[in-house]
Amino acid sequence: MLEQMPDTVVVTLSKMLPTQALSRLRQTSTFFHAHAHYREEHLRRHFLAQISQYQIIPGPLVQHCLAWQKPEVLSYFSQALIGYGQLANSLYRTPDAEWIIYALLNQPFKVSQTIHRVGRHTQYQPYHFYALAGHWDSFKHDFDSTPATHKTRQEQEKVAQWAAHGGHFNFIERLSSEYGFPNPEQDRAYCEILLYGAIAGGHLQQVTLLVAQLLGSNTRLNKNFAVSAAQKGQFAVYDWLTQTTTHSCRLILLKEATAVFFAAAEHDNLSLLTHFLEDPHAQKRWGLTLTSEYEDQNIFLKALDGGAVNVLRYILKSYPNFLLNTFSNGEQAIHIAAKAGNDALCLHLVNEYKVDPLSIDANGASVLHYAAKSGHWPCYEALVKQFFNTSPLPQDNKGETPLDYAAKAGCYWFLKQVLSHFGINSCQTQTKI
Repeated sequence: MLEQMPDTVVVTLSKMLPTQALSRLRQTSTFFHAHAHYREEHLRRHFLAQISQYQIIPGPLVQHCLAWQKPEVLSYFSQALIGYGQLANSLYRTPDAEWIIYALLNQPFKVSQTIHRVGRHTQYQPYHFYALAGHWDSFKHDFDSTPATHKTRQEQEKVAQWAAHGGHFNFIERLSSEYGFPNPEQDRAYCEILLYGAIAGGHLQQVTLLVAQLLGSNTRLNKNFAVSAAQKGQFAVYDWLTQTTTHSCRLILLKEATAVFFAAAEHDNLSLLTHFLEDPHAQKRWGLTLTSEYEDQNIFLKALDGGAVNVLRYILKSYPNFLLNTFSNGEQAIHIAAKAGNDALCLHLVNEYKVDPLSIDANGASVLHYAAKSGHWPCYEALVKQFFNTSPLPQDNKGETPLDYAAKAGCYWFLKQVLSHFGINSCQTQTKI
C-alpha cells in the first residue's frame, strides 16, 4: 500500500531542486500545492518525468535513487544537465548514466565496475561528477590516476566549475592547496569560471562573494553575468546581479534584454516577462513584444519548449491564433509539448484550449511519435491512456510507428517500457530493435 508523503518532504525537495526543475514540476497539476499530501508513487512519477526530459537517466535508476532516499542525486544530475547542455548531448543514447549515478552516490567501486562492463562513451571522467557532488576522497583517487598530460589549465577550470556548480567551495580551496589549481583571488579569469558555475547552481551567497572579489578596486564587471543567470533559470541570482552590482549587470544592449526576455518565457517567469511588456520605461527602451523574434525563435515557441503554462496563458489571451501556428515539418503546439515530454502541458492544451490530441504533422506523425523519438516514456504512457487507448502504435505517412522513431533515436529503455507495458511484439516495427 502506498504511503503518503508528509509536507516536510515536499518542502525539502522543493528547496533542493534547481529553479528550472521546480518550474517544470510546478506546471504538473498541483504538485507543490500548499499543505497537500502526496503519495510516494506520485513523487516517483513526476521525478521520472522531470529527469527523463533530459534523456539521461534510465527510469529504474531514478527509482533506485528514490528507494535509497537519495533525491539529492537527482537534484545534482538535473543541475548538471541544466548547466551543461553539452553533457546532455554527449550522453544521449548511451549507458553512461549508470556509472554517473554511482559517482554521484560516491560508490567508486561500482563506477569502475560499470565502466568496465559498458565502457565510457563521453569525454567526462568520473572525477567530474565527484567534484559536482563534493566527494573529495573519490575525486582525489580518480584524479591522481589521470595522466599528467590531461591536467591542463582547461581541465582545471572544468573541474572547478563543476565543484562551484555543486556549491562545494571548500572543495575548490583544496584544489588550490593540494593540486596547485589557480587562486581565484589572484586569477580573474579563473574567478569568472567559478562565478559561472555558482550562477548555474543558483548559489547566491557564493555569487555575492565572487562578484565582490571580481570587482575589487574596479567599479564594473567585464561581462554581464545577469544574462547567464536568467538563461539558467536562476532568477534570484539575476535579481541580485541586476540590482546590486554597481550597474555592471544592468541590461544595456538590446541583445542582452532580448535574451533575458526569452529566458523569462522559457522558465515561466511571468513577472519578469510582463515587466518588459508593460513597464513604460522598459517598453520605451527595448520595445519588446509578444511577436518579437530572436535568433529564429519566437516567444510562443520558447514558452512551449519550457512548458511555461503561466506565460502561455498570458500569451494566448492576446494571441489565441498562435495555437494555429505550425513550425518545422508542420509541428503544432501539442507536438512540441510531447517532444519535451510534458504530458501535463499536452493535457492543458487539450482541456483548456481544445487542441486536437490526435493532430498530426506534415509527415503524419502524432504526439506519440514525438514523445517516442525523444524517449519520454512517462509522457507516452499518459497520452496513450488519455487518447490512444485502443491504438498505442499509430502509423505516420510511411507506415512507421512510435517504436520505429524510438529505435532510430536509440531510446532503448523507452522501447523496453513500451514492449513490456503494452505487450507489443518488437516485430511490429520496421526498424530493427
